[in-house]
Amino acid sequence: VGGNKLSRGLTIEGLLISYYVRKTLALDTLLQMGRWFGYRGDYVDLTRIYTTQHLFKGFALLNRVELEIRDEIASLSANPDITPLDVPVKLSIHPGMAQLGMEFVAPNKMRGSIVENLSWAGNDARTLHPWFDKTGPLERNLEHTRRFVKDLGPPALEPGRHLPEHLPCWTGVRPEKIAAYIRRFAVDENDFQPERIANYIEKQNGHGELTSWFVVIGALQRQRDGYPPLDLGVDDDRWKKLHTIKRTRRADNPTQLGSIWDPEHEAWGLTPEQVEKAENYYEKYRPLVRRPRSRREVRDPTEALLVIYPISRHAKPNSDSEAKTQLPVYSEPEDADKGPDIIGIALSFPASTSPATRNVRTVPGGGRQ
Repeated sequence: VGGNKLSRGLTIEGLLISYYVRKTLALDTLLQMGRWFGYRGDYVDLTRIYTTQHLFKGFALLNRVELEIRDEIASLSANPDITPLDVPVKLSIHPGMAQLGMEFVAPNKMRGSIVENLSWAGNDARTLHPWFDKTGPLERNLEHTRRFVKDLGPPALEPGRHLPEHLPCWTGVRPEKIAAYIRRFAVDENDFQPERIANYIEKQNGHGELTSWFVVIGALQRQRDGYPPLDLGVDDDRWKKLHTIKRTRRADNPTQLGSIWDPEHEAWGLTPEQVEKAENYYEKYRPLVRRPRSRREVRDPTEALLVIYPISRHAKPNSDSEAKTQLPVYSEPEDADKGPDIIGIALSFPASTSPATRNVRTVPGGGRQ
């Protein structure tokens, strides 16, 4: 149990259990404070850290920013014609930072940096914070999705593309339909901002990008026991009843889904050549870059992917071990019986050099001052 001394990196041999409550409003300080947790090797499963919700959310946010930085550095390293002076790394300003009252570093250390609006290029966006237990917004999302799917018309596969034959897919969907669908999707804006994402799509259209979309409903191929099928109004008798999927809330953060993407789904819509190129890219730069990023790197800038995930209202942990980390999507069983299934969405954006609308903190003038 300690404060300033321990949090600066003092290592204690054999330390397994820590009570950690020192608050900080700077992510760089939070990163330093993480050093004293130490490395436990073969007995890391025995480590226990007790902390506050504020610090837990801060570390989760820091982890996401760090993963984005690693992906960006690996992507930039693939271009031999640029240096860090030409393209400084950009730190994404996530909405959660304002909610936690946090910044990257103390203000007096950021005098040489600026805030810019950039893009979701090479990134994804996904709804990890649905309106849990609020049946009104969830029902509106379900009906909104049914209208969107009906407006798409009959599903159709495109030859020569990596798309699932057992699921409804649409190709060449106009960006206006995608932007309209995103804009009216009701979700907690903690990490998914419908209006800004729709604006980004529209601005990229002005640069001739994101003009053709793949849409896939990421349902299951077979029905799970206890998970009733869902009718989303697909104009094809094969998919009148879709098999809903399991996604659960995190036990340590009940406002958030544990995940939404299936990692393999980010390859949907790619050509065989693009899939091979992405795999080569991943093998070359792993572990600095993750496989989903490699797939976004090779996607054509004119194309993008939207996956609609129908999450069963009955989704819950299936075992005692899962119950340690997962919670049902509805807090009360009676709500799960009466409430709507939950629609989750995920978008995969290709790499691009066009300007758009993601707030980042970076150094002006390509790093030269």
